[in-house]
This record gives sequence, structure tokens and C-alpha cells, in this order.
Amino acid sequence: MAYQDLKPSFARHETFGLRYSWLPKGFRAFRDENGATAFTDDNATVRLGVGKNMVNSIFYWLQAADVIEKKANSYFRTTFGDVILGEMDPYLEDDGSLQLIHWRLCCNPELALAFYWFFGRFHALSFSYDEAVTAFKDFCRGRLGVKVSDSSLEKDINIVLRMYAPLRKKKDSVEDSFDNPMAQLGFAYFNELDHRYMKPITEQPELDTHIFSFVVSDFAAKKGTTVSVSLTDLMKGQECLPGPASCFCLSQSGTITMLERMQREYPEQLELKEQAGNWILYFREGAISVSELNELSLKKYYQG
Repeated sequence: MAYQDLKPSFARHETFGLRYSWLPKGFRAFRDENGATAFTDDNATVRLGVGKNMVNSIFYWLQAADVIEKKANSYFRTTFGDVILGEMDPYLEDDGSLQLIHWRLCCNPELALAFYWFFGRFHALSFSYDEAVTAFKDFCRGRLGVKVSDSSLEKDINIVLRMYAPLRKKKDSVEDSFDNPMAQLGFAYFNELDHRYMKPITEQPELDTHIFSFVVSDFAAKKGTTVSVSLTDLMKGQECLPGPASCFCLSQSGTITMLERMQREYPEQLELKEQAGNWILYFREGAISVSELNELSLKKYYQG
């Protein structure tokens, strides 16, 4: 997808950030209670144990995280949602699952544009709230040419920062810190000494090899390539598709480290070569290797 084809929506989260129980609870309600009507019928608030605005927010986060999707005028569970929440981690207790949810949020610019932009296109490592808001407005209006209110754009940046780098001095942020899964990923934080936000770039990644292998295979599938992906691809991504390295705050050397680990772990599917100053990860059997890596990486991570 190119920017000219993008049709983003804004502020659909109702100002509520994603909470620990919402995706598992929402997924089960969707699966067991007749799909989308679980969020629109008269029993929705009782079923989910939250108010009406939170019900709407849960339904939004299920879509933004690619747990369910809309096709034509109907909603369906995704394969990703079925595998992660239906089989491997039904209560979303594993850090790897949160990292995969994070990746899919970043890959959804139509429903989660602020996440795509913040991790995929905003490269400042130290910034204020106002600087982030201004840069996001410039991207949306200048690069994308969308017409949207300041209020909606500010709400979207605010929700990203509250989820990943909550301020612990304010009352609402304290509440978020007790029920905020994304903050523990460590992809952003608020520095109370200079009152600026930071995105730490790591040279020595602690990211699990199997999780990153799934992300790389997912990136290749979304990019439409079955031959190879380059280090440049993984660092920069393309329009509407962020680079995995950027989404996981990896430096160039940190990304190479992850690729070397992947090759050791999956020698039958992958071959890593350095060519003309750029590293290339080849899929040995093309589309078969991409598909195998996608399935095998999750199996190895969750089942050992």
C-alpha cells in the first residue's frame, strides 16, 4: 500500500489505552458470543465488565492489533488472533506475545497511524510532547495530505506515549502503570530529569530470536518478497510498512546480531550474506521458506 491509498482513522480508542485483559477478554467475547454483536448488543457492558466507551475501545483495539478484521461489512477473527489468543497465549501473559501485538499495531497505519509513525517514521531519540505532536501533524497533513483536527492528532500521540512511556506523577498515569502492557516492553520512557521522552536504541538486543524471526517473515510477506530482505529494508521499511528494526528500537549492529542468530537457528530456511556493504537475508526456498519460518518460529517460541 502507498501513502496515496491510505485511509487512516483517528482517535477511535476513546482515549483509553490498551489494557492487559482487554484483548483476551474481547477475543473470547467475539469468538463465543456471535462476533461483533458481542460489542453492540444490550448485554455488552455486562459481558465485558466495563462501560460503553470502554466496550467501544476494546473493539477498536482488537482491530488495531489485528486480532479481528473487517471484510466488506462483516468482522472475522484473523489467523494471527486465533494462533496467539486462541492457542498459544490465551491470557496474554507472555512478553513475546506483547511484542507481536506491538508489531502488528505498528503495521496497521489505517487503524493505528500514530503507532506506525512513532515507531516507523519518527526517528528522534529525545523529544518533548509538543515536538512529537508537531512532527505527527506535519506528517499527516504534509506527507499524507489528510484533513483532521488538532484534537484528534493530539489524542493519538497522547495514547502512544501513555501506553509506552507513562508519566508516573499524574493520577491517570499511575492508574495506567498498573494495567499497561506496552510500558514493560521498554521501547520508550519519560526522563523525569529533563522532562523529555526517550527512545532507547539497543546494540545488544534481548529480543527473542524466534519472535524476531516471525516478525521478519511477516515483514517479508507483507512486503511481497519471497527471495530476500536486506538490512536496509529491515531498518527503513517502506511506505505503510515499518522496518522491524525501527519498531523494536534496534541499531544497525543490533539488527545484524539478530539476523546472525536467526541464521544459526533456522539454517534450512535462511542464508545471510554481506554484499557490496549491505547484508542480505535470503530465503533458501523462496515462499516456502517464508511460510515455514512464519509457522516454525511461533511453534518453537511457544512450544519449545
